[in-house]
Amino acid sequence: MKPRRLGTRRRRPLGLRARIAVVVAVVCAAGTTVMALMVYRFQADSSTERFTLAADVGFASDLQQARARVHQHPGGNRLETVTHFVREREGMHWALYEFAVEGKRPVPVGGVYSDSVADGQAVVRSKSLVVPAWLVDRARTGATASTEFPDRHGNPVYLVAGLVEPDLVLVEEYSMRRLHDDLSALRHTLAVVAVVVTVLSAGAALQAAHFAQRPVRAAARAARRFGTGELYVRLPVRGGDELAELAREFNDMAERLGTVIAQLHAKDRQQQRFIADAAHDLRTPVATMVASVDSLDDPATRAVSASLLGEQTRRLARLVEDLLEISRFDAGTAQLRPDRCELPELVEDVVSLVAPDSDVTVRVTGDTTVVADPRRLHTVLSNLITNALVHGAPPVTVEVGGTDPNTVVLRVADHGPGVPDDLLPAVFDRFVRGDAARTDGGTGLGLAIAVENVTVHGGRIEVTRAGGAVFTVTLPRTPPGHTGTAKD
Repeated sequence: MKPRRLGTRRRRPLGLRARIAVVVAVVCAAGTTVMALMVYRFQADSSTERFTLAADVGFASDLQQARARVHQHPGGNRLETVTHFVREREGMHWALYEFAVEGKRPVPVGGVYSDSVADGQAVVRSKSLVVPAWLVDRARTGATASTEFPDRHGNPVYLVAGLVEPDLVLVEEYSMRRLHDDLSALRHTLAVVAVVVTVLSAGAALQAAHFAQRPVRAAARAARRFGTGELYVRLPVRGGDELAELAREFNDMAERLGTVIAQLHAKDRQQQRFIADAAHDLRTPVATMVASVDSLDDPATRAVSASLLGEQTRRLARLVEDLLEISRFDAGTAQLRPDRCELPELVEDVVSLVAPDSDVTVRVTGDTTVVADPRRLHTVLSNLITNALVHGAPPVTVEVGGTDPNTVVLRVADHGPGVPDDLLPAVFDRFVRGDAARTDGGTGLGLAIAVENVTVHGGRIEVTRAGGAVFTVTLPRTPPGHTGTAKD
């Protein structure tokens, strides 16, 4: 056996309720997070777009008015004119760059192209602003340019640059701090909402899992009770969902298993009774035979002992033969050898063998030809006629009816007292005999063997009382699985 490491514990698997809660919580958390990101992305893009659009519109208006002021003073200093106009815009950070050519490179008046860089790019520094050099250069071409850029303190700002006059560039700065603060507050709110929704979904999942577990636990309890022998346990079926289907399947399974177990118990009881009855019936002739053998030495009782010995030997032989026949049926090895049979001839043969001197009447109607095993039908008729003569009273009537195109009916009736009411339900059971049969040498297996022989032909046998006992055998014209017909 492999030694277990000290300090390690086997992780206990999660139960159904915890699994459902975890799955629902994870799914809700993932869904809420994705939804929050989508909402934030949409809101951020929309707010930024509105902000930049307003800034662009405002800068375009300022640029247009600045140009108008310069045109109103054609002979004045354009830098001072535009500076005076822009200063009237309160709360605005701005810068003006007027370029003059010195050597081969234009430089801004009041600002220089710095050798330092900001965010990896060259900038133009003035007294109030830090502007990317490319933004100013693009504005000098006559195009309006804009970008987001950090100011001197590292705060994000939106810069817009445009050309007022040739070599005169106006740059305005719009603070984005409030926009970023609003987006930060939105992120915080969405995060709180996501956490709250996840927690609430986990609680709802636990509650839902509890209700989902109830029918499962009920099924488990029912299965345990069923396993302890309570075969009547069933689950209530409510609705038409999967749990209702589970309950129906459990009930069907329990019904089938209960039937099989009940049959096994009945079979077991039948086998126990069979063994006990067989032992009892074997003990009597064996004891008689032993006593008879012991008496053979005495000349005075030798004839009687020999007679008893012969009688009990024949009785024992019949009992052994019947037990072997029953065992073949129980083992499923009984073979059916069907052949074309004329039932009236078979009945006459049986009567001549078992009741040659008895009052037995045979009546025949219709077509009485069948395909069956003659030996087994001979055994059935022998048992029924013998039973009628021993336990009933003459006259005995044997009717063979063939008016139905699919079946043939054999009816054996006597004029005795009939089968007692308490014996009717068990008359075809093994070793069941009336009181009169205790001393007649019968084995108590005749009717049980008759039932098995009729059943193997696909027929049925019944008993009723109508002025005596009436045994009715209904046989199909052709036994199951046989391709031939009675008229072949």
